[in-house]
Amino acid sequence: DTLKYVVKRLLLMVLTFFIIMTMLFFLIRLLPNRVVAQPGSESYIAEVAWREAWGLDKPIIVQYGIFLKNLITKFDWGTSFKSYPKYKVVDLVAMKLPPTILVNLYSTLSSNNNLISSISLIIYFLTS
Repeated sequence: DTLKYVVKRLLLMVLTFFIIMTMLFFLIRLLPNRVVAQPGSESYIAEVAWREAWGLDKPIIVQYGIFLKNLITKFDWGTSFKSYPKYKVVDLVAMKLPPTILVNLYSTLSSNNNLISSISLIIYFLTS
């Protein structure tokens, strides 16, 4: 009975992750990113070359297919536009995950008014 519950929760977690990743993919693609330069100008040519290099010239469903293939086969979430070329998205998530887990653990434990356990857990994570 417990195993069934755990498997069900894990499957729901994977489904939720998939839905969130899909929503984020399409929401980011809905942001305005149109070329404002005149066709033929240097900035227009640079913008078109940039869109081709990032694959943004392809239809959105093709972009989504490439994204899913890379996510499933290589665990590659792509490259961050904001911090390119320094970080891939998975590296950014990995950097932010430990403090996030620490804050969540602290808030969970402190909500139970178990201050000593909270402090000892935080000390353990900070020293390991």
